[in-house]
Amino acid sequence: MPDINLKYDDLPLTNFPESEDNWARMSDLSASLLAVAKQYEDLYSAGDITSANNLLNQYPDLKDALFTPERWNELRDAIISLERFFLTDVDAMITHVTQATIGINNNATGADANTNAYSVAKINELLNAITTVRTATFTATGWTSTLPYMQTVNVAGVTASDRSVIGIYIPDGTSAENTKLKEKAFNRVTKVIAGDGTMTAYCYAKKPAVEFQIQVKGV
Repeated sequence: MPDINLKYDDLPLTNFPESEDNWARMSDLSASLLAVAKQYEDLYSAGDITSANNLLNQYPDLKDALFTPERWNELRDAIISLERFFLTDVDAMITHVTQATIGINNNATGADANTNAYSVAKINELLNAITTVRTATFTATGWTSTLPYMQTVNVAGVTASDRSVIGIYIPDGTSAENTKLKEKAFNRVTKVIAGDGTMTAYCYAKKPAVEFQIQVKGV
């Protein structure tokens, strides 16, 4: 259990709820210990508590066969600790464990991301990124002069880690003839790579002859 300060100082004979108790098991009195048990009883009845306790220490198997005040106090502390925990502290433990193992972490990475919960604000941010569409314009004269032909344009909101969906953008009102030319220009693009605030297009055969626009979704 995570450390949430649930060890009860007034119940020192139990580890609960911080951890599980590991008490020794009790056993039946064996025939070989009958004489020792009678000796212990005689010493105790005579009021010689010191000698009785020394005898218990000398024969630990006998101690495991006796239900002593120490045994009862262990059970008492464990029972009260259990009652107190479920009456007053279980809600705090559940809240703590939930936050520690699943929790809200908008920047979780690695294995933590598999069990993480995001805030509503982060979810809205991710949804907006998926649905937001931006446009980028590549001019006919902006290409480099050697293969591969490249052109870099500024696109606000794009980052180098984006995995965007890219397609051609044809503005409303574009004529059929110009649409065909723009589609031909776009089809010459081999790949488009996102940078921080930029998009770079690469052409490995022919450079586009006319200006065209792309639409970028998911950034």
